[in-house]
Amino acid sequence: MIRHIAVATRANRARYREMVGDIGLPSLHLATTGALAAFDHVNGSRRQ
Repeated sequence: MIRHIAVATRANRARYREMVGDIGLPSLHLATTGALAAFDHVNGSRRQ
């Protein structure tokens, strides 16, 4: 789902950012696909 929000739905990005902010849970904003890839690499994550 993160890839979908970050890449596939650029037009809805601001709406999703606001929605996540309203939830009140800890979150991390990765502004670019490069930032997402770097985060995945550092944390040993893999996209499926």
